[in-house]
This record gives sequence, C-alpha cells and structure tokens, in this order.
Amino acid sequence: MNGGPALVSIMRQGQTLIASVHAALDDSQLARFEHDLIEQIGRHRSRGVVIDVAALDVIDSFAAHTLRRVADMARLHGARTVIVGIQPEVAFTMVRLGMGTGDVPTALDLEEGLAMLTGGLSGVTRGAHRRAGLRAGRREAHVSEARTVLDDLTQDYRTTLLRFLPRRDEVVREAAYALGRRAVVTGVNLLDMCRLHHEVFLEVLRDTEPDAHLAVAESASELLLEALAAYDMTHRGALDR
Repeated sequence: MNGGPALVSIMRQGQTLIASVHAALDDSQLARFEHDLIEQIGRHRSRGVVIDVAALDVIDSFAAHTLRRVADMARLHGARTVIVGIQPEVAFTMVRLGMGTGDVPTALDLEEGLAMLTGGLSGVTRGAHRRAGLRAGRREAHVSEARTVLDDLTQDYRTTLLRFLPRRDEVVREAAYALGRRAVVTGVNLLDMCRLHHEVFLEVLRDTEPDAHLAVAESASELLLEALAAYDMTHRGALDR
C-alpha cells in the first residue's frame, strides 16, 4: 500500500489480525487495504479481525461500505470482525447521514474488541480463580488473588504493547507508565514485571513476520522502560524519605 506503515499496519496476534488505519485513505488505498487484509486472513487462517479506526476523524460512505465488505469476506473465511475506536463525532455524522457498520459489531477500543472476540474467557477464568480461592482457604485465596492480578496485568500489558507497535505515541507511553504504577500499588515485584514483559514480548514476536522482529524488539524495550519508570520513581521516593 502506498505510504506503507504511515497509513495502515496489519499485525498478527495468535489467531487474530489487528489492522490499524492511521490516516484517511483514498478509494484506491482502501481497495488495497481490503485486498491485503483478506489475503492475510487466508494466509494465517485467522479466526478474528480487529479493525482500529481511532485515528480517523472522517468515515465516508465508501469507507463504511469497504469495512462492511471486509467483514463479509472475512466471515466467508471463517473469521469474525470487530471495528473499534470510532470517534463520537464520526459516529454522530454516520448516524445522521444514514451510514453504519451493518451487522458488524463495534467496540470502544482495542482491548474491548479483543475481549469480544475471545468471548469474555478471561472474565470466566478470573471468576473461577476467585471461587477456587474461597474453597481452598485463606492461603490459597491469597495465591489466587495474586495470580489474578498478574493475569489482568499481563492482558492489559499485551494490549498496550499491540497499541504501541504501529505508532509509538505519547498516549500509549502514558498508559504503560500507568500499568507500572498499578503493578507497584498491587504489590507486583520488579522481577515479576520483567518476567511478564518477557512472556508477552515472546508471544508477540512469535506471531510477527521475521523482517519486523527488530522493530518489535525496539518498541517492546521502549515500552518496558516506561513501565519500569514507575518502579524507579517509587525507589527514589523511598530514598528521599
């Protein structure tokens, strides 16, 4: 596609493709985006597709039609599609003009879209952990709660990394720092945080084309530094007291 990563990026996360549109596309670019996405769905035998349009301040009728058609073709390949990140002003305009996404589900952001595709499995798992902890007693409950904290943090860290890879913007950097702060407050130690990062990084790397490994490694390192900055600030504060 003309303009490459500056316009669109398509990443694979397990059996899910995450397609992020970073700028308005003309008709020929939309057609190329459609072709490339469908081609990757078939090549990777994907079962889910998230199309992130959060960067767009306009979605015209042709773009809306293209998104619906992509979802239809993805369905024929056995993949479910979720469109995420439609801005409130854009949604208002689409409704006013009688446009829509048809029967293609939408979500507020990437995290919610991924959760829709997984069918809320993580919530069921967390509930099972809590019930098991109550049955096993206070010690087991404490272990289960700690595991749940790590599971939740891992899921959110994975989502943040996937958001950071296409565009290394400040909003996602701030989200990484906030995750670090959350880890500190909930008692996740520095070694566990580094182990969590390593597991997520390897998982993403396995689902990335070899020629993109260096870029993913650089982005992952930047994100880890943002998260660990919270530990550094806490350490400095303790020394100052």
